[in-house]
Amino acid sequence: MQHSQPETHLGTHLTCEHLSTDKPLEELAARHTGAHPLHRLPRGTATTLLNDGRQVMTSIAEAAQTAAVFIEHSAAASEFGPYRGADLARTAVRLASTLSLTLDHITISPDWLRRRTTPGEPLLATATCPATGTRYEFLARQPLHEDDPFELLGPCPTCKARVPLADIRHLADLGTFLATGPTPLDGGPIPPTYPTTFADDEAHTPTCPYGPTP
Repeated sequence: MQHSQPETHLGTHLTCEHLSTDKPLEELAARHTGAHPLHRLPRGTATTLLNDGRQVMTSIAEAAQTAAVFIEHSAAASEFGPYRGADLARTAVRLASTLSLTLDHITISPDWLRRRTTPGEPLLATATCPATGTRYEFLARQPLHEDDPFELLGPCPTCKARVPLADIRHLADLGTFLATGPTPLDGGPIPPTYPTTFADDEAHTPTCPYGPTP
């Protein structure tokens, strides 16, 4: 039996039904010719949401192809040029994979505060939780170094500026931070739970004792 809900603000017709194929996108497209994808990437990249919150995903091969096409198209269309555009797109793909999100929940922008004049300037990456709308902001300080962790940004316990509070290599790192929060500083030495980039980060206020040394 099939149940349906009205169209959401995303313009996606939500359905709850049993799929009997290993190609769910093809089957759903055949059943619901008027449904709209959440993001407008080429054929085979759409994700259809079900009303119980699950996602009907493509196969691993199709998901990998989606990522490759996304990077190629983003690089070609970027206002920052193809090389910088590819940096932004690769960072989006990496963060989406790290947090088990689809690309339509990731936004990437240059970090004008921490910029350098060398290739691979820092990028800001924002992930929006599809369930709660909560936004998490990350810094890719060296986007060309894909083995480096993302740096989760949040208010400095002392000056309240948005600075790196945790290194995030995988989803469990974020879970640990959300469960414990930043370690209190109390004006003393920086605990080892903070990323090494916390000290002297450019975002600290001028009077913060943990900011850059004049």
